[in-house]
Amino acid sequence: MLHHFDLTSDELLYQVENFQLKLSFIIENQKLLVGKYDKDKYEAFGIGRYTGPVSVDRATSIRLFTTGKAKCSDVFVRMNRFSDYSNQYTYDVSLPDSVINAWQPTNPSDFGTGAVIGKLNPCQGPSGAAAARKVLSALSQFAQDNSSKIPNITELNSIKDKAIYTDDVKFSIEQACILSADLKRVGLLGQNSDSKPHSTWLNTSSQNEAPNPNRLNEQSLDAYYKRMSKGKRIVSNLKAYDANATASDLWLLLRKAQQNDDLLDLIDPDRNILEVTTDKILWNVPDNAPEKQKQITRGRFKNIVTELKK
Repeated sequence: MLHHFDLTSDELLYQVENFQLKLSFIIENQKLLVGKYDKDKYEAFGIGRYTGPVSVDRATSIRLFTTGKAKCSDVFVRMNRFSDYSNQYTYDVSLPDSVINAWQPTNPSDFGTGAVIGKLNPCQGPSGAAAARKVLSALSQFAQDNSSKIPNITELNSIKDKAIYTDDVKFSIEQACILSADLKRVGLLGQNSDSKPHSTWLNTSSQNEAPNPNRLNEQSLDAYYKRMSKGKRIVSNLKAYDANATASDLWLLLRKAQQNDDLLDLIDPDRNILEVTTDKILWNVPDNAPEKQKQITRGRFKNIVTELKK
């Protein structure tokens, strides 16, 4: 992404953290149960083999960025590419179940425009209640000479013997991709131009227009386009100054440095920071840059500190 589009991992993670971007993965010939959520309850459409991109939710995307691996029970199916599809309910488990609340037989051509949620092909097995009945039945054989109370088996008799189960889908960050349509949607990829996405952001500013510190001017273009992660550079410099400090301590040190030029020379020698407030860092970028490029939150700062400790 950095080589082709001049996008850093921090920029992508910012979009993920703000509910704008999801990581995607390509799966091949995977049997999926597909459906939708209605008031937090899953309604299944059918089962088929799917080849194409799927996306994961915000929480899973963040875990992938920070730990490199993650698993989830649901994926967003991004294309209508199914084979061996059937909308027939073939299980002898009565619904609602803990996985499937209702069965709404629907063909892929009738999915419509709403989000289609996929789960790994479910299987059925003994329910937890059935297993508990067997354990309690065995325990009751030894209860006659024991004064301790054995739970009443009849309390579990009303619960069905079988249940539906699905496995989690497991991903690693190395498998991740981001669809170009998603980058365009959040403004990180040019719409109809072969130029770099950021090439129209920069303008000339004078000392009168922007008192010290100045925002970026055109003489700084090369440095701007060659930037890596400003947040990680700042945190690295802070940790070099005080390796044992907590994220809160480093934040306070960063705020203190804004009033101490000698300290600022150590922590932010390139003067990437325009201002540090109580909850965000404002970057020294052009005034007409997108808002997402002007700042990182204190929460993101804390995540970077955690990443660099590993």
